[in-house]
Amino acid sequence: MLPELSHVWRAYLRGQIILGLVIFLVVWIGLTLLGVQNSLALGLLGGLLEFVPTLGPVISAGVAILVAFFQPSNYLGLGAWQFALAVLILMILQANDLMSLTMLQQTSALVVGFAACYSIYSGIDYIYANRAYVARTLLPRPS
Repeated sequence: MLPELSHVWRAYLRGQIILGLVIFLVVWIGLTLLGVQNSLALGLLGGLLEFVPTLGPVISAGVAILVAFFQPSNYLGLGAWQFALAVLILMILQANDLMSLTMLQQTSALVVGFAACYSIYSGIDYIYANRAYVARTLLPRPS
């Protein structure tokens, strides 16, 4: 049981690391295109906070919005609140993708659960269907 749990844990951690790298790239590129200062650091923060469920992306978005709001100027010529709103829209789009990913993970877990239940059912059904054979092989024969 422990090797299987270790395998599942490593696969989950590998998926979280890949997700963190993807979020880092998306946030960094998106904020760079919007002209937000320190977009690399904000992307790194977003990627690292991706490990914190639900609250991590909210904190990341809040920091990015505050940086955009207090940025003295931008190349788009937007006011501070308009620029912060543009960053908010980018972060909402990112969160929407994450919700889709969460739904995918939940669906995958549900499929694995159903597969495990079906496997157990199939094993019990096989033993029941072949109970006479199983009894002959497992029980000692009278001498």
